[in-house]
Amino acid sequence: MFNFMRAAAKNMIDQSIGSGFADKVEDYTRFSANTSIYTTFWTQVQKMYNVVKPYGYAAITTFFLIYLLNAASADQVTVDSLIKVTIQLIIVIAVIKNLETVVNTMLSLSDTFISKMGTINSTGNTEISGQKIVDAWKDSGESDLSMMLQSFVIWLLSKLAHLGIIFAALSRVLQIGIQIIVSPLAVANCFDGGANSKGFQNLKALGGLMLSGFAVYLVAVVGNSFATSLIVGSNNANVGGLWSCVAMQFATAGVAIGISREMKTLF
Repeated sequence: MFNFMRAAAKNMIDQSIGSGFADKVEDYTRFSANTSIYTTFWTQVQKMYNVVKPYGYAAITTFFLIYLLNAASADQVTVDSLIKVTIQLIIVIAVIKNLETVVNTMLSLSDTFISKMGTINSTGNTEISGQKIVDAWKDSGESDLSMMLQSFVIWLLSKLAHLGIIFAALSRVLQIGIQIIVSPLAVANCFDGGANSKGFQNLKALGGLMLSGFAVYLVAVVGNSFATSLIVGSNNANVGGLWSCVAMQFATAGVAIGISREMKTLF
C-alpha cells in the first residue's frame, strides 16, 4: 500500500512538473493550412470565407460609390483624388482576392518560429525527477499519505494551469477564424481614413493574431523554464519550490491568455 502511494506521488509529479508542461502547446498554437491539428476547422473557415467573399466585393463597390458621391457633394472630386481612390480600390480587391495566401503565409511564418523555439526548448529541457522528490520527502519524514495528497494537489493545479495555456491557444485560433471569415466585409471599408480606416485596422489586428501563436508558445516555454529552475536550484527536493513552480505555471497561463490581445494592439 505504501509503495503504491509513493509510486502514485512520483507519477503525478513527473506528469505535472518540468518539461511536459509545454509539450502539447506547440501543436495547439499552429494553425496554418498545411500543418495543423485544426484541419476540419480550417476547412470550414475556408468554406465560409468563400461564401462571404462575393459579398465583400459587393461591399467594396458600395463603399467606393458612397465615397465618390460624398466627394462629389462636397465638390472634392479631382484628378488626384480619383487616382488615389482608384489605387485604393485596386489594392483592396487584390487583398481580398489573395487574402487566403497572405494569411497562410503569415501563419506558416508563425509556425516556423514555433518549430525553431520547440527545437531549442527540447534541447534545453531539464528533467525534474519525481522519484528524487519522493525520496527527499521520505528522508525528511513525510508520510506516504501526505506525499500522495500533496502530489495530487500539485498535479491538479498544474493541469489547470496547462489548460489555461491551451485555452489561450484555442481562443487565438477561434479569433483568427472569425476575423478571416468577416475580413472581406471589414476590409471593404477602407476608403475613409486610409491607413486608419476600420478596414486596415482589421487587417492589422488579423496580422497580430496570426503571429501571436509564437508569442503564446514563447511565453509557455520561458515560463516553464523559470518554473523548472525554482526546483532545479534546490536539488529537486524543496517542497516550497514545488508550490512556487505551480504558482509560476499559473502566472504563465495568465500571460499567455492576455498575449493575443496585446499583439493585436501592437500592429
